[in-house]
Amino acid sequence: MKPTKIIMILKRICLLGTVSLLLTAHAQDWNTMKTFTPGQTIQDVIPLNESTWIASSSLYSGTGLNMKRSTDNGETWTEEYSGYTSQSFRSLASPDGEVSFAIANEAVLITDNGTDEWVTVDVPTDVHLRDIYFLNETDGWIGGDAGTILKTEDGGATWLDIEATGTVGGSINDIYFIDESVGFICGFNYFQRTVDGGLTWTDIEGFEAEHAMYQLQEMHFEGFNTGWVCGDIGYIYKTEDGGLNWTAQESGTEVSLQGISFVTENYGFACGFDGTIVGTADGGTTWTVSTTDTDEHIMAIDFNDSRGIAVSHSGQILFMDLPFSSTNPDFELNLSIFPNPCQSILQVNVDGLTEISKIEIWDQTGKLIWQETQPNNKIDISVLARGTYILYVLTSHNTYTKKFIKE
Repeated sequence: MKPTKIIMILKRICLLGTVSLLLTAHAQDWNTMKTFTPGQTIQDVIPLNESTWIASSSLYSGTGLNMKRSTDNGETWTEEYSGYTSQSFRSLASPDGEVSFAIANEAVLITDNGTDEWVTVDVPTDVHLRDIYFLNETDGWIGGDAGTILKTEDGGATWLDIEATGTVGGSINDIYFIDESVGFICGFNYFQRTVDGGLTWTDIEGFEAEHAMYQLQEMHFEGFNTGWVCGDIGYIYKTEDGGLNWTAQESGTEVSLQGISFVTENYGFACGFDGTIVGTADGGTTWTVSTTDTDEHIMAIDFNDSRGIAVSHSGQILFMDLPFSSTNPDFELNLSIFPNPCQSILQVNVDGLTEISKIEIWDQTGKLIWQETQPNNKIDISVLARGTYILYVLTSHNTYTKKFIKE
């Protein structure tokens, strides 16, 4: 690679930043594609792959059709029997994109392997279950009332009450882990962290809420360091050091924000009451209120590689097509790396949407320093001399470049 090529790449990096800022104005609208009748509260929605989505709802009209499924990327939906006629199904998770889990009140956990049949899984508690999260195909956690935390190490086949200590004892609105040891729980007037897989919890010293009485609703991380949490009164806080410290962001709204999800480290959305969805294209430095066609409370939001879907408490399914998906090649995905500057392990992420097939590192004179085909997304750069380098990443979708600094 010649030095003139390096200059072109650096210019391209700057242009990518400009493109990301334009994304807020592009495809801003969220529109209703489906409304379930009779009315019902849809609590959660998640994608299983590029075409399949599942959603979960509360009881309505005494039926048990709590589970919803789409196999055509949200265009059409079918309802499935949960096995229960008196439960509010709050949260969904899938360890592998095939097997799905849903939790509800009164210690109800059900699972499905891609059919329209849901079966009950035994859990060692009788408290209300509030949130479920899987880190990978084996390790998962459930948060419930009274500070209850359940854990699985076999993909959800069996669950153990790990008898966590240090929790505030209230309802856990959200539980999220960034590796096998470090995780977070949040709720009414608390935000806590664990470093031992959930056995013990402590308040996050680097978090200061803007009000004495506050409630946090949902978290999302892009990688190990960068994450967000949203809550009532339009709260959005961001961390860039793995959850040790959190900084308030101006969300542009004061409604209760119920859900938050990012597609890349820069591009994400949060949803909440009164039909509110806010979006950012710069990691949350600025948030813009999106246009929706509803004033109902929006309870959850998530994305696959081409579309975002949000769900409301009145049974609505809303959608927004992503402006930079593989179905719209006029827009490019962003490459994110962290930490940057870096001393040893550089984490590489291409939006989590495509598989990396090759990585190269070039110095600023145009010299190839390192390359590997079929790499993982963690690169040991400890042997590099201090200085500025350019990362070149090849995927099945595109090629990406980004500058990083070795400390």
